[in-house]
Amino acid sequence: MSVTVLRRGTPWRLRWLGGICIVAVLAGCNRRGPTVSPADAAIVLATVAGPLPEGLEVLCYESRGGGAASWIVRTATPWRPHESVDHRHATLPTDTFMNLVTATAQGRVDPGRPAENSCRYTEWQASAADAAGRRDIRIFQLGTDRGELTVLEMIPDPAGG
Repeated sequence: MSVTVLRRGTPWRLRWLGGICIVAVLAGCNRRGPTVSPADAAIVLATVAGPLPEGLEVLCYESRGGGAASWIVRTATPWRPHESVDHRHATLPTDTFMNLVTATAQGRVDPGRPAENSCRYTEWQASAADAAGRRDIRIFQLGTDRGELTVLEMIPDPAGG
């Protein structure tokens, strides 16, 4: 590990900023909130998306507060949550999916190489279990050389209804 020493000739603002960055990293500010176990993240996901397929692997989970959350999961075969619900569907470029995975997981998840030319986007609204109104559920899915990847986002309805 290499450490850069700030010398006396270094401007005080730069020394101050460097000190704050070191304290922030040591305090854990390089992560987004508390860590949740994959099992607990899967339980929360099941309350949003219904029954989970056998072998589903939670690669990333982030609670965003206010009822918002996101998951990145991998399954061996394609998974279609709430197939019976009225969905809005779209086909998007593969780059959209790859950029979303990178942004959501902050580079901690390697999705692999796309096995398809486009990703599937699905959206629906669900009633919140906590009486906080409705939630928009957005799902992006893409087959890769490592299995079917799904990014699921839960966003509270800004209208509150």
